Amino acid sequence: MRRPRVKTTGRIIIAAVMVMAGATARAVPFHFDFDLGATRYFSYSQYQIGERIVNPDGTVSYAASPLSELVFPLDMFAGYANLNVEIADRFIIRGRINMSLSESIYTGKMEDSDWNTTGLKVIYSESGAYSVKFISSDSVIAYRLFRISFFSLSMGIGFTYQYIDFDIKDLVQGDILSGLPPDFTAVSGLVLTYDISYYLPYIVLYPQFSIGQSIDCLLKVAISPYAIGRDHDDHVLRAKLSEGEATGIAAMVAVSFRWRFMWRLFLTGECGVNAVFLEGEQRQVRYATTLEGPPGPIGTINNKIESVQVSLSLGVGMYLDI
Repeated sequence: MRRPRVKTTGRIIIAAVMVMAGATARAVPFHFDFDLGATRYFSYSQYQIGERIVNPDGTVSYAASPLSELVFPLDMFAGYANLNVEIADRFIIRGRINMSLSESIYTGKMEDSDWNTTGLKVIYSESGAYSVKFISSDSVIAYRLFRISFFSLSMGIGFTYQYIDFDIKDLVQGDILSGLPPDFTAVSGLVLTYDISYYLPYIVLYPQFSIGQSIDCLLKVAISPYAIGRDHDDHVLRAKLSEGEATGIAAMVAVSFRWRFMWRLFLTGECGVNAVFLEGEQRQVRYATTLEGPPGPIGTINNKIESVQVSLSLGVGMYLDI
C-alpha cells in the first residue's frame, strides 16, 4: 500500500513552525536593557479657529470654519534614551525620552492662512519655524498575557507627554483676494512664539515575534481615549496672546526590531506614527494698543488641534539577563 504524499506546501509550513519554535525567546527571571540613539521626525502640529465666537460682553457670533489655520512643522532630529525591564517574563516596565540636542533648530516653513466670513481664503503667509525646545517622554507598565513558541502578547497602560516650543521668524505674507494679484509683505525677525503640550494616557497592545536566536520584532498598537492639548500663541506683531485647551483622541502605532549582534550588545530601529485630534476653545487677549484696538479681552473661539508625527529611530544598546 502506497503511503500518502505530504504536499510540498505543507512540508514548508511544518519546517517553518519547527524553526520558529526553536527560536523561542528565553524566559528569564529578570531582563534589563538600555539603548541610546537618534530619531528623525517628519511631523506637524496645527490649530484651526473659527465657527463660534463668544465676545467679551457675552454675546455669541459665528464665523467661517476655519477662520484661521496655523501649521507648525516639526521636521528635525532628536536624541533618545530608552529603558526596558522585564520581571519573571510577565511584568514589563518601559520608559523612553526624546529631546532636541540644541536650541533654535530649523524645522521647516510655518504656514498661516486666514479666511473671511464668506469662507474665501484672503491671507496666506510663510515664516521660518525654529524649535526652541522639544521633549517627548513615554512610560508603560504592561503584563505579558502569554508566550507561545516564537510569539507573545502583552497588554498595558502608558502615558506620553510632549512639549514643543517654537520661535517663528521672518514673515512673508500675501493678500490673495480673488481676482487680484498677491500683494506680499515681508517682516524680518521674531513675529510669533508658540508652544504646545500634549498629554496622552493610553491603552496598549504589544505583539512580539522572535526570529532565530538573535532578532526580535515588536509591534505597538495604542489608543488614547482622552487626550489633552494646551497651547499658547503670542502674535508679537499684533500684541495678541491666545491660550487654548482641547480634548479628544489619539492613536499610536510603531514597529521596532532588535538584533543582538554580539555579547550583550544589540542594534535597534523603530518606525512610529502618532496622530492626535482635539477640539476645545481658545481665549484671546490683546496686551498692548495696536491698530486693531486697545488692550483687553478679545473673546473666546472654537479651536481644533491636530498633530501627525512620523518618526524613524536607530540606536545601539546593551542588555542583561539574570
